[in-house]
Amino acid sequence: MEVSKYHYYFSMRKIRHSTCFRRAAQSDPKWRHSSAKLDRLGRDAPGVGATVKLLAILKIAVIVLQLGKLDLTSPVGKKMLTMLAAVAEMEGDLLVERTQAGLARAKNEGKTLGRPSKTTAEQRAEIIAKYAAG
Repeated sequence: MEVSKYHYYFSMRKIRHSTCFRRAAQSDPKWRHSSAKLDRLGRDAPGVGATVKLLAILKIAVIVLQLGKLDLTSPVGKKMLTMLAAVAEMEGDLLVERTQAGLARAKNEGKTLGRPSKTTAEQRAEIIAKYAAG
């Protein structure tokens, strides 16, 4: 028996539009999708649910290493998936909130955000003057 392995590194958000992914999934009846963490399956709870539903329609077993051997298509698995996806979404929202608060604090303290300039103010003035002169 020949074993086929497919390794994909892509955003699960784009999975619904990936013909390559669908072809690979349909070519091997024992194809599995494994993800290290639940939040890798989508950006928010509805996205994770939609991804798992799509994979179930394609008859692809989803294995989330973080959850062990939980069957995500069973009623208990669906409930756990919904709750954990909501928690993952909340964690993501909190991360964004903390990042924005930190950036706002840094701006208020007068810190320059972003990459440091490679040219000095004098060099930029010289470049502008030479450009204007032609």
